[in-house]
Amino acid sequence: MDYNLKFSNQLKDGQKGEIAIMQYLAKKGYKLIHFNDTMDYDILLEKNGIETTVEIKTDRYETLKGFKTNNLFLEVMCNGKASGVIGTKAIYFIYYYPDYEKCYMITINELRHLLQYQPGLFIRKSHSGDKGRVTGYVINRDIAKNYFKVIDIPMENWEWANDYYERKKREFENSLKNPNNICHL
Repeated sequence: MDYNLKFSNQLKDGQKGEIAIMQYLAKKGYKLIHFNDTMDYDILLEKNGIETTVEIKTDRYETLKGFKTNNLFLEVMCNGKASGVIGTKAIYFIYYYPDYEKCYMITINELRHLLQYQPGLFIRKSHSGDKGRVTGYVINRDIAKNYFKVIDIPMENWEWANDYYERKKREFENSLKNPNNICHL
C-alpha cells in the first residue's frame, strides 16, 4: 500500500477513535472542550469544573493485517525526538482497540514510571512505523491489563464515530464547493 494512503487511513482511524472515546466519556459526564492537533494531547475535557487531557492511540493493526500480536505499541520517539507517551503533556493515556471493543487506560505518569522502573514488562522496538523513524515499547495485553484499567467500549461507539466523521468530511467538502465560503484576499 502506498505510504501516503496508509498514513491517511491511520490518521482517519485515529480521529475516529478520538471521537468514539469522547462519546464514551461524555456518557460518563465529561464535556469536550476541544480536540487538539498537536503532540501535547488529543482531547481536552472538563468534568465538575476540572479540566483534564487525554492522549488516545487507536489500533486496528491486528484486524487489518489479519493476525493477532496481542501487544500494545507505545511510541516514545520519532525522528530522534520525544513523541508519543514521552512527548505528550496529557494526563491520561488511552489505547483503543475498536475491533475488540476495549480500551486500556492509565495515567501518563504511571505509564512513564512503568517504563522507567519495570522495563522487563516491555520489549523495545526500533525502526518501527512511519518509514522506520519510530521507536517504542511493546507490552503484551495480558500483562498490560494488570497495570491499565481495561474498559469495554461498545462497537456502536466506533460505528457512530465513523458515521460522524464521514458526515463532517462531506460537510467540509461541500463547503469548499460553495463560492460564498471561499476567502478572497
